[in-house]
Amino acid sequence: MKTFPCIYTLTYENFNADFKSIQSFLNSQKPKKILDLGAGFGRTLPLYSEIDEVVLVDYSEEMCTRLKNKVKIMGKAYTIIHAPSYGLPFEDDTFDAVIIGFAALAEMEPLLFTIGEVARVLKPGGAFYSMTINPNAFKTGSLGLDRAVKNSWNEAVSIETIPVFGKGKFQFEVQLITRQLGKLSKLSIEQTCPDVAELKSLLESFAFQINSIAGDFENRPFSENSPLIVLNAIKNVKKYSHLSKIENSYACEYIYDTMASKYKDISSSESYNLPNWLKRQMLPYKELYPVVLDCACATGNLCEMLDSISLTPSLLFGVDISLEMVKLSRATGRYDSVVQADLASGIPFFRENYFDFSIVNGCLEFIETATCFLSSLLKASAPGGILLCTFEESLSAGDQIVPMRIGNTNLKRYLRTKESVEHLISVSGWKLEEIESGLGYVSPATGLAINYWYCKARKVL
Repeated sequence: MKTFPCIYTLTYENFNADFKSIQSFLNSQKPKKILDLGAGFGRTLPLYSEIDEVVLVDYSEEMCTRLKNKVKIMGKAYTIIHAPSYGLPFEDDTFDAVIIGFAALAEMEPLLFTIGEVARVLKPGGAFYSMTINPNAFKTGSLGLDRAVKNSWNEAVSIETIPVFGKGKFQFEVQLITRQLGKLSKLSIEQTCPDVAELKSLLESFAFQINSIAGDFENRPFSENSPLIVLNAIKNVKKYSHLSKIENSYACEYIYDTMASKYKDISSSESYNLPNWLKRQMLPYKELYPVVLDCACATGNLCEMLDSISLTPSLLFGVDISLEMVKLSRATGRYDSVVQADLASGIPFFRENYFDFSIVNGCLEFIETATCFLSSLLKASAPGGILLCTFEESLSAGDQIVPMRIGNTNLKRYLRTKESVEHLISVSGWKLEEIESGLGYVSPATGLAINYWYCKARKVL
């Protein structure tokens, strides 16, 4: 990646085709404190002269160094931070606006966690601006983007975008070729460019309200073959609203929000058998530094188990339905990113072949139809990736639906037979390698033993 800042500078040094669009956004929102995410070497700084407080974040350490040098020359105080888009070092509700400039979102995977972080650090009512490439423009051979940037793009650079076959319909390889003083340099960057429907769905899942969608640098209305997707969205003042779409999910959110402060003590007791099973399954992989996704991460209990076997993930992501649980997991400082999401709706992972381990424990009994979720995990898993999951065991001849009432909230638990679990994993595309019955935990409320089906499955091409 050492060559990337150099080629990036050559490519974008004189690029300003998006300035009109960004300035229009700033004029309409009038933010006092903004975050420029993926700020690069500060190409858009001239647009921020009237903003009271500007924070610039980039994942490239070298870019941040160049950015600091540029800011010194400009003589205005900016805060510059080296950080990934999926793990922003800011408190909740910090910014009036977040801007992700031209094509930068395509390199901010996993997008689920990037957008989750944008939603978290924006104030209620805060505005989000993003300009991304429309993948349909590549598929249909649209040349609108080439024409739009021809006059402002550095002539020493050529660019070609090629679909990456076998890796997902939204993944592309961008080939940058620079010609300087007779020397030819080439850099390939893999990018993820979801279409407009998927981006809208992702933003709405984090309670964003879409204000407008334009299709080019001139803010003309979006159409299927527009070269760009220019999104302007507002963070809803209300709490995350997507969870209320599924009744059982809403009940889970409420119940686990209520018990979040006590959950760590409850789940750390000897009555919980799950950590012992996970230790046995993950111990052989402790030298591999895997990328791990912890679904239903609760208060971050997985971290203690990983410590006990000296397994250090290269990246650790968490997802939970309870916002209070998410806050507690994030507070451990162990996760690279944690977001609130409803697993019952499936998770929009746009980049495929990413996670080495997906841990899904203690939540599938609350999902009536888990096929959508497990299928989305399969796509997001690397070839050979491992799924470790549990299903609550039905002790009768068939599957059971067990209604529960906790306080004023009704909740259903879906108990499954071995045959049902085997079928569910198979139709989701996973290859089941192991399934065993065993004690899950002893309910602290009733004293009853709850049995699980412990399952290990693998992604096989």
